[in-house]
Amino acid sequence: MYNQKVAVVTGASRENSLGLNLARVLCQLGYFVVATYRTDRYLPSLTETDLGVMFITLDVRQQNSVEDLLKQVRDLLYRCDLLVYCCGVPALREPICSAPIDAVVEQLEVHAVGFLRVVQAMLPLMNKGGVIVNISSTAASLANMGADAPGYAPAKTLSNAIVRQLAPSLRDRGITICSVHPGVFPSRIGKVGSPASIAAHRVANRILSLGFEQSGTFLDAVSGEPIPW
Repeated sequence: MYNQKVAVVTGASRENSLGLNLARVLCQLGYFVVATYRTDRYLPSLTETDLGVMFITLDVRQQNSVEDLLKQVRDLLYRCDLLVYCCGVPALREPICSAPIDAVVEQLEVHAVGFLRVVQAMLPLMNKGGVIVNISSTAASLANMGADAPGYAPAKTLSNAIVRQLAPSLRDRGITICSVHPGVFPSRIGKVGSPASIAAHRVANRILSLGFEQSGTFLDAVSGEPIPW
């Protein structure tokens, strides 16, 4: 295991989640995968394909939980070659002008602040050639943003901005970081699109094709084309 690449995938709480399906795909591609879920209530049903997956609880809103993730990965696996941030909560039901502030703050905590927390925690375990992927959405694009996906859209926009700010500081370390739109799939956030298993294969293929020159970009997982910020 010590020479095996290690991937950390957050947001693997449900059978239909992108995180869990991506963890299984990466396992098939030869990674040893650390997949996180928020509470035991959401621990997915394990299958034979999960033999190369280690499940760890993680609440990205809590610094001590993120530090515990770092400790477990460091003490057991010593490294992190790939970090994919898939955590998410559904968009608010109310328009942003009347949404409860606490609900807006949760969107920012989960989609953006939590992303930065996890990146900061895992960076000491990442070396040249490491890859960080923020699972984003076309809803985050300021060029096309309207009133849809209240709370969710601006929180994803902030996560993209964090990617842009991290990219220059990680360049000297040889670490690639980007945001990726996985395409539409059924989830708590939306009910249409291809199954999450197909979206997971799209994301995995995009990760495998990433070049260092694409660090700091926002990409469509299907086409590989940049998405307007």
